[in-house]
Amino acid sequence: FGVDTAGIDWIPEVQVESANAYSPVSRSIFNRTMRELALDCSRFVFVDFGCGKGKTLLMAAESPFKQVIGIEISTKLAQIAEDNIRVYTGERKCSDSRVVCADARQYVLPSEPAVVFFYDPFKLEAMTTVLENIRRSLIATPREVYVVYVEASWRSLLDDAPFLVPLKQDRWYSLYKALS
Repeated sequence: FGVDTAGIDWIPEVQVESANAYSPVSRSIFNRTMRELALDCSRFVFVDFGCGKGKTLLMAAESPFKQVIGIEISTKLAQIAEDNIRVYTGERKCSDSRVVCADARQYVLPSEPAVVFFYDPFKLEAMTTVLENIRRSLIATPREVYVVYVEASWRSLLDDAPFLVPLKQDRWYSLYKALS
């Protein structure tokens, strides 16, 4: 598809207290999670926390989401993701994809129905803060929100979150629906 999404990236700026290194999610796991959710994507914004080089964004854009947003703290990775969105030659059903270069702990979730995607992007403190921000967002604007957590290092945080209901869990991923 003319993009750079492979490999594990140990960029020093990513090795901060909050973020894990970049590695891309497999297409098979991504597709399986989306099939399990079985949503009308056109009603949802897709948000990938810790989007890295943007592979998940490109796969999400193959579905008719209203918008696909990647949040990435590394300026280098965010630029690669933006370049990948620009040159991607694969099928796109969502024409509105973008990358926000920001600390996910400060990011405000869009106030419309959303699918939130995590591919083990954070260390404990950051994951806790991001979940709290999602909870506050749901209190401020009740709406339908689903959470996909792949290679869930901090799955217990989501399992214990009173605003999330587990939909499916296996060894590779966990799916949740937010109570609004």
